[in-house]
Amino acid sequence: MTRPTAKPVALTLLLGSLAGLAPFALDTYLPAFPEIAASLATTPSAIQQSLTSYLAPYAAMMLVHGPISDRYGRRASILAALLVFCTGSIGCALAQSIESFYLWRMVQGISVGATTVVGRALIRDLFHGAEAQRQFARVNLMFTLAPIVAPVVGGYLLTSAGWRSIFGFLLIYPLALALASWRWLPETLPATSRTPLAWTRIPGNVATLASTPSFGVLVMMAAASFCGFFLYILAAPVFARDFLALHAEQFGWLFLATASGTLLGSWWADRRADASAPMATIRLGLMLMGTAACANAGYHAAFPPTFPWSLLPLTLYCCGNALIVPSATLLILDTSKLPRGATSSLQSFAQIACSALTSALIVPFAVRSAAWLAFAMLGWWLLAALCWTAYRNAPITSLR
Repeated sequence: MTRPTAKPVALTLLLGSLAGLAPFALDTYLPAFPEIAASLATTPSAIQQSLTSYLAPYAAMMLVHGPISDRYGRRASILAALLVFCTGSIGCALAQSIESFYLWRMVQGISVGATTVVGRALIRDLFHGAEAQRQFARVNLMFTLAPIVAPVVGGYLLTSAGWRSIFGFLLIYPLALALASWRWLPETLPATSRTPLAWTRIPGNVATLASTPSFGVLVMMAAASFCGFFLYILAAPVFARDFLALHAEQFGWLFLATASGTLLGSWWADRRADASAPMATIRLGLMLMGTAACANAGYHAAFPPTFPWSLLPLTLYCCGNALIVPSATLLILDTSKLPRGATSSLQSFAQIACSALTSALIVPFAVRSAAWLAFAMLGWWLLAALCWTAYRNAPITSLR
C-alpha cells in the first residue's frame, strides 16, 4: 500500500514544526531557571550551563545527521532522532540531580539536530529556484518563531503545573511529530541516489569550510546573523526578569518584539523570492540588521534599559535576519560540492557551534548590563557583514 503524502501546505507545516523542535527544546525552560535550581539544590548559574550541555552535542552531531540521511534516507533519520529525543525528555522530567539533568539534556541535544538538518535537505530535494527559496522562508519562520514562543509556553506551564511539566510537553510535542512524520513525510532520496556512510569523511567536510572560502564565509555569515538576536533569547532570564522587570508570564513582551520582526521578514522574503535575486535580498537584510544593531548599542550606551524601547531594535534586527536566511540557505546548498545532507550539516553545525559559544562565553559576560548585550549584538552583526564582504570579493566558481 502506498503511504499517503502530506499536501504542500501541510508538508510545509510539518517541516516547519520539525525545524522548530530544536530551538523550542532549548528555550522552553528558560523562565524556570530559578525554580529548577531550587528543586535540584544547585545555583542558577549551574542551570545556565545546561544550555551548553544541550548545545555542544547538538552542534557536534550536526556534522553526522546529514551524512546519515544521505546514506539511510531522510525519513528514517528523522523518525529515529525523534524517538531518541523523547527518551531525553523523560529523563529531564524525572531528574533528581543537576548531573542527571545535564546527561538527559545531552541526549536531547545529540538527537534533535536531525529535524533541522535533514528537513533542510529534504526541501532542496523537492523544490528548486524561487520555490525552494519560498519554502526555506516559510520553514525558517517557524524555526525562528520557536525560540520566541517557547519561553512564553514555558512560563505558563511553570506557573500552572511546575517546571517538570515543561519536559512533559517536550515529550508530547516530538511524539506528535513522529506520528505525523511516519504517516505523511515522504522519502525524497531514492536508494539509487544514496551515498555510503564513511565517518572519516566528516573531518574532510569540515575542512571544506576553510578550503572553499566563498562557501565558508557564506556559512559563517548566516551563523553570525542568527547569533546576533539569539543571544537575547539565551539571556532572556536576566534581560527580561532583571533588566526589564518582567515576570515569568510576561516573557511574551520580549518575544512578541522578536516574533513580529520575524513574521515581517519571512513574509517579505516570501514576496521577494520571484522578483529579487538572493544576493540583493541578503544585502537588504544586512542593512536592516546593521541599523538595528547600531541603534541598540547607541540607545543602551546613553540610557538605562526601558520597556518598550529596549525591545524595538530587536524587532528590526529579526526582520533583517528573517530576510537573509532563505536566500543564504539557497546559495549555500547550491554552491557546495558536497551532498545536500552533508552541506546542510555544515550550515547547521556552524550556526549551533556559534550559539554554543555564545551560551558558554558571551552571554555570561554580556549579562552584566543591557549595554554589553547590545554591543555583543553589534559584534555579531559586524562579523556577518565582514563575511558577506569576503564572499562578494572571493573568486566564485561552480562547485557542483
